[in-house]
Amino acid sequence: MTTPERIVVVGLGRIGGSLAAAWRRAGHAVTGVERDADRRRLARARGIVDATATLESVAADADVVVVALAATAAARVGTRALASMRRDALLLDTSSTRGVVQASLDAVDSPTPRAGFHPIAGGGDDPLAPWNADAFAGRTVALVPGRAWTPQGTARAEALAAAAGARLVTVDARLHDDVLAATSHLPLAVGLALTETLDALAHEHGWPTDTVRALVGGQWRDVTRRTNLAPEVLADILSTNAPRVAETSAAFGRHLEELLAQAVRVSRANREAGSGERREREAADAGGSSALRERIARIARRREAWC
Repeated sequence: MTTPERIVVVGLGRIGGSLAAAWRRAGHAVTGVERDADRRRLARARGIVDATATLESVAADADVVVVALAATAAARVGTRALASMRRDALLLDTSSTRGVVQASLDAVDSPTPRAGFHPIAGGGDDPLAPWNADAFAGRTVALVPGRAWTPQGTARAEALAAAAGARLVTVDARLHDDVLAATSHLPLAVGLALTETLDALAHEHGWPTDTVRALVGGQWRDVTRRTNLAPEVLADILSTNAPRVAETSAAFGRHLEELLAQAVRVSRANREAGSGERREREAADAGGSSALRERIARIARRREAWC
């Protein structure tokens, strides 16, 4: 491996703890900074980190400080870290939104290079210790360079990503937040809204709870899966990238309305045709059934292309 780094990971949650586990396994010296006493104790006991400490006691000697907190907290904690860090160290943060964090950190007059280091993957679901050293294997880490960033910083960040089994992709802050609004943040919002919709409909129509639960299938579970993230994390993601999520939501709404309007036209044509295989086929063609099927097939192909 490359030269071992002295890494400080601030926040031993799902992402920070998984990165810490991967880096320690790769031979780096990892110190954890974590508010929760039970999580600190468990991280040491499971060998996720070599030690735990306060940020102020270790920032000055760290080669790399990685802030694995929600965006608002990352901006605040990253600013504190920069006050003590060396010019040859790196400050990285794993925030899912870049605009707020980047603006705050770039405003700090410090020679320490800083960048976003956002893994596009998650760890496990245990709320106390959701750590998985292989969580990022085969995944992407988005590097978003900030103030004082250098090519040497990119090389070191690439080595850290590789130590976690991931590949590094460099992107600017605006593009990062635009794309994440469509691929991550809007899906989170849709999951929240869909859950509220089911609650409201069940209450409005008096649907029996046991029956609704029995009829909830994989599609609904897939879309709403990440609503179990901590409320403060979800609120932070949506609020710190709100303008872009709203723009993306508007575009999503237009496409959804167009798709459903096309389906309604086919349904109306089928009803008006009456019975009989030939009449139904003619009505379906007149109502755009072939076009609807082609559109769905095209969407499926585009989904595979993006994945």
